[in-house]
Amino acid sequence: MSQPPAPAAELDLALARVNENVRRAGEAWNVGERLPEMSRWRGALRGLALPAARLFLRMAQLVTRDQREFNDATVGALRELAAAARALQSAAERDRVSAERLARRLGEVEAAARAHVDAASAALRADLDRRSGEMKASLDRLAAVVAQRDHQLAEVLEAAARERAGGGGGGGAGATVQAAANAMADRLYADFEDRFRGTPALIKERAGAYLPIFRAAGAGAPDRPVLDLGCGRGELLEVLRENGMAARGADTSTAFVKRCKEQGLEVEHADALSVLRRLSEAALGAVTAIHVIEHLSLPDLAALVGECARVLRPGGVALFETPNPKNLSVGACTFYMDPTHVRPLPPEFMTHLMERAGFQDVKVLYARPDPRFRTEPISDPTLSAANEMLLGPQDYAVVGTRP
Repeated sequence: MSQPPAPAAELDLALARVNENVRRAGEAWNVGERLPEMSRWRGALRGLALPAARLFLRMAQLVTRDQREFNDATVGALRELAAAARALQSAAERDRVSAERLARRLGEVEAAARAHVDAASAALRADLDRRSGEMKASLDRLAAVVAQRDHQLAEVLEAAARERAGGGGGGGAGATVQAAANAMADRLYADFEDRFRGTPALIKERAGAYLPIFRAAGAGAPDRPVLDLGCGRGELLEVLRENGMAARGADTSTAFVKRCKEQGLEVEHADALSVLRRLSEAALGAVTAIHVIEHLSLPDLAALVGECARVLRPGGVALFETPNPKNLSVGACTFYMDPTHVRPLPPEFMTHLMERAGFQDVKVLYARPDPRFRTEPISDPTLSAANEMLLGPQDYAVVGTRP
């Protein structure tokens, strides 16, 4: 591999040294050809000494002839070396200029390419934004039309139901009308969940945080399956399936059950209590109800917790996730965005309810603080309390183990 060229400063210094040596050699190479200076000799003494010096010079020339030839060859070599060094210096300068020119050209090409890519990307983003806006506007118009049709149909069905009820006949047709009205309400709630619950990918990420709890309890084996009550769109069931755990679900929403079955999930259309009451004792490894218990009356909630304790195997776990009313924004506002919510459930009450049903090692797991929540300690106790109450966890899960 060739060595990189010497830096310009080192090359200039080397060339200066070569030129100096050539100069010195050029002054002294012809040894024996000139008489030395005889400045000390004057008058008659100089006249006598000069012929003798010339005689010695001729004798010396016989002796130094080979030395002069060597010196002459050496000086010639040094001059050739100096010329080669000057040529090398010139070549190095040309290479430097060429390298600078190439670097400038590469910089220009890179800048032009970057500007072209940036312009193309900006144009593509603008086109995608435009198309996305057009598509959203179209979807919004379509949703408005569908909503209006649903509203009109609901009015027709309600009028038909009232007419048949007043006429006292057509019980079968009345049931059909009521079923259609229920289906419309079901679709309305499914749309609400899709808009405000969060994307399926986001809910799957949150549900995945509970996997260690199920694994520690040995849940998810074929003889210790997980039952997800109120499974909704099936995010937790998907996470369990992806991790090789046996699980099934139940929900009262026809739309959600249909969606889950289309994904190949084992889900039935039924309410939580009816599903639990059909199960034998110690049939499950885990029971979950994520954002379900806040929809229940107090008697149904107590019955649900008791049935979960009955159907779990020893060591099995029950997990209930619900909005956290200790966050004042949740307890005073966002909890009531869902009109089917009955009442907020403080974690202390749910802990008491689970312990009263026989669960042990009951724990409260807080989750999903506001993005503005400050995790570092706050020295001011008032600010610390405000941080916790206004920006603290928006959900919590209460987890208990059947002894």
